[in-house]
Amino acid sequence: MLLFDGLLKELHDDDKEMYTQKLQEAMGNILSTTKYYTAMVMGTVMEIALHHAKYIVLQAEDIATGIWTLYLVFVLK
Repeated sequence: MLLFDGLLKELHDDDKEMYTQKLQEAMGNILSTTKYYTAMVMGTVMEIALHHAKYIVLQAEDIATGIWTLYLVFVLK
């Protein structure tokens, strides 16, 4: 999360919008394909999105997919 904070501080407004859009897409992809990522990665993605809600808006279905898959993998194994 500190890396994201530092990048936002250093970017100009034009670059910030492009960067956050690409990051938002990547984070949504991580959540929707969660079977390839660990719970720590998922938690980090969600923490960044929560702390930077002004810049990162994740889709509810991606979050639900991520949470449900983690539940299936770690709780029902």
